[in-house]
Amino acid sequence: MGVVVRKSSPVVVTPSEPPAKTTASTIRLSSFDVALYTIPATVLLMFEQPIPDAAETIKRALSKTLVHYYPIAGRIIAGADGGEVHIHCNGEGVTFISATADCALKEAMSLDRSPGGRTLLDELAVYYPAMRCGPTDPLMLMQVTEFSCGGFVVGVTANHAVGDGAGWAQFLQAVGELARGFSAHPLCRSVVATSGVVANGDIMDLVAMIKQSKEKIPEQFKKSKGTNLQEPVDQKRQLDHQLRYNMLTVSSWRNLGFDKVDFGSGRAARVTPYAHDKLPFPTCMMSLPHKGKDGANIFTAMLKLEHVDTFLKELTRFT
Repeated sequence: MGVVVRKSSPVVVTPSEPPAKTTASTIRLSSFDVALYTIPATVLLMFEQPIPDAAETIKRALSKTLVHYYPIAGRIIAGADGGEVHIHCNGEGVTFISATADCALKEAMSLDRSPGGRTLLDELAVYYPAMRCGPTDPLMLMQVTEFSCGGFVVGVTANHAVGDGAGWAQFLQAVGELARGFSAHPLCRSVVATSGVVANGDIMDLVAMIKQSKEKIPEQFKKSKGTNLQEPVDQKRQLDHQLRYNMLTVSSWRNLGFDKVDFGSGRAARVTPYAHDKLPFPTCMMSLPHKGKDGANIFTAMLKLEHVDTFLKELTRFT
């Protein structure tokens, strides 16, 4: 008999309190992000040591974190005929599911890609229909699965336009801080920097400053002669045509910060990107290996089934 994962019905987690009156009601996506607003990404964070009532503890912390990261509780809105794309900060919340698995965490930790192992991994996160984020979909889907050994997995599927890998890692670090009882995560506190802070400050503060500068880029583009801000939206519409089989994307997750997430029992023993369905283009993603091990964990989706035999034969030429 295979592993059984039992899931609760999805619930919507909203901010635990209303956002400050000074927060924006809409946020325009930058010209860099607008082409990604339908594209999701999934990460699995695997923790070997238990925490009390993992799902409920993380859900409460998630609600508190959404007060500070309030755009994540919103929805994407796009203007008619390819108009500007915004996040509507309406506080509608994110999807959350609690689950249990009748096996030890090591069954998932091995990242077994056999049919049985793949079935288990597929059950550890929530996904958008057809691997695309729709305009009414939450911007994040989270599932916490507790295993018979006490370990647990946090599976997060998120809208890529709302945050890059480092941004989502920062958000999950904040959830972890609040799950561990901190009154507020340091990264949850909107600061004014001086030159001294820039020279001597923490790297995460510098990242925040860079992001603020990034938000000004679309306005600068608008002032440039011959620049058309509509172009990224048009490119997004053609994404499926542009990202073809002869294109390979390679990314590294080693320094994004997902490995620093701690919900109360220590940092994740393993972090990996994941996709339960076919990706729209060949991909190679590298992340940290099992804690204490050397090397890298590599997730790839590179070939159509009919080309596998030919590809393996080609590889033998290099052995």
